[in-house]
Amino acid sequence: MAKLETHVVASVVAGGGIYAVTGSLPAATACAATGILVDLDHFPDYWFSHGFSLRIKHFMESCYEGRLQRFFLLMHSIELLFVLGCLVWRTGFNTLLFGVFMGYGLHLLLDQVMNLHKPFAYFILYRLARKFVPGVFKP
Repeated sequence: MAKLETHVVASVVAGGGIYAVTGSLPAATACAATGILVDLDHFPDYWFSHGFSLRIKHFMESCYEGRLQRFFLLMHSIELLFVLGCLVWRTGFNTLLFGVFMGYGLHLLLDQVMNLHKPFAYFILYRLARKFVPGVFKP
C-alpha cells in the first residue's frame, strides 16, 4: 500500500498544480483533500475484520500487512474514476469537480504503481467477482 505520507505530499503538490492551472483555491483544496481522504474506505474493511476500534496503530498495521478478511475498498475503483471523469466532462470541466477528479486519479495511480498489485485489482467489478478476498491484490 502506498504510504499515507506519499499520498499527502503528492496530493498537496498536485493541488498546487491545480491552483497554478485553474487559479481556483477550492479546486486545489479538493484535489489535495481527495487524494488523501480516499483511504478512509480502509476503515470499514478494518472494522469488518476486527470489529469497531479506533486503535490507529493496529489499523495501519492490519491494512499495510493485508490482515483483513475482505478488501472491499469501495473508493478504490477505476469504475468510479471513469464516472467522475464523465461528470467533469458533462459539466463543462467544472473546476471543483476537476480538482476532485485529479486528486482521485492521482491516488489510484500511486496505489497502482507503488503497491505492485494484480493489474485489475483496482476494478471493483474484478474484486466483486472474486468475493473481495485478500488475495485479489497479491501479484
